[in-house]
Amino acid sequence: MRIRVIYYIVLSFCIAALAWWSYSLIHFCIIEYRQKTNALEQELKLGKLHIQLVSTTDTSIVKPYSVDGYFINKTQLEYFENFVKNYSNDLELKQLTPSNFILEINTTSLANLKSEKNRKVMMYVMEGLFFMAAFIWGLMWIYSRLNAIIKLNLQKSNFMMAITHELKSPLASLKLMLQTIQKRKLEEYQLQEIVSNGISDVERLSDLTENILVASQIEGGNYDYNFQLQNLSLYLEQIIEDYNLRHGNYYCFEIKIIPEIYWFYDKLAIALVFNNLLDNAMKYSPKHSVIKISTEKKFQKTNIYITDQGVGITEEESVQIFDKFYRSGNENTRKTKGTGLGLFIVKKILEDHNATIQLVKNKQQIGTTFCIQIIDGK
Repeated sequence: MRIRVIYYIVLSFCIAALAWWSYSLIHFCIIEYRQKTNALEQELKLGKLHIQLVSTTDTSIVKPYSVDGYFINKTQLEYFENFVKNYSNDLELKQLTPSNFILEINTTSLANLKSEKNRKVMMYVMEGLFFMAAFIWGLMWIYSRLNAIIKLNLQKSNFMMAITHELKSPLASLKLMLQTIQKRKLEEYQLQEIVSNGISDVERLSDLTENILVASQIEGGNYDYNFQLQNLSLYLEQIIEDYNLRHGNYYCFEIKIIPEIYWFYDKLAIALVFNNLLDNAMKYSPKHSVIKISTEKKFQKTNIYITDQGVGITEEESVQIFDKFYRSGNENTRKTKGTGLGLFIVKKILEDHNATIQLVKNKQQIGTTFCIQIIDGK
């Protein structure tokens, strides 16, 4: 909020300063035009000079023959003609009769002054608009960059809090389990239950550290993919079977996969993709709900759908869910565990496999469907 207020203050000041600068230049141009036109108009009133050509050779004196007229000889007339031609653009010597001439101000000078004034005013207006647009664009760019930096810092802060919680919870649980084993004499079934819970916490920690490591490597371009043409259908069935074994008591996994889908992919990376998507589906769905995995063939492309019956994703958040560190802002999802890295990793891995992922719009606003599109054999 504070940055926004400062931004609007600076923007208003820059616009006002540029407007005043443009106005001052235009105002000065208009004043200059008025001064020149007033001077020319005054000369036009007083500056008409009637000249009568005489045959005398006396050039010492130009003799007046009326209030605004003079007698001159041929030599003096040539002088006037040369002066008007070479030194004055504002004067014009007109011949009325073979022996009568008139020296006056050139009336086209006024038109030229007006044209020059209009040209300068237009130039100043265009300069003002250009610099104003450049300033506004620059300030908007700076404002957007500052907002992005603030948003990223906030997301990093949230990530640090989330990662602290994600590390602290399983470690505290493991500590309590080990203390229980150390201090109490347990039955075999109790010991097996504690060990099973401990393994689950260790797997959670392993997945967390793997996500962080992979995210860092992928973003830095250091992840070494091992692309091979493999049967994706069979591999997906193995992944779902593993999830059924581990989580089948709490979720129902429905699978409908077209057989013999071959694709160039890295096994570990694609396993990470589907692990993140399935973990998210379980994380945001109620217990004993259905999670569907299906495929659809379209020409040389295959669509893979992962659908849950969870809280769903709003349209406003759908454009941000693949951003690094982003987590949904509503209260239902804030209660869930996560670091904001899962979907970021999913998108990056799929991009490196020349595949895409998108959120499918849900008209019922219940649940979420992700669609992964791959090109067969690539």
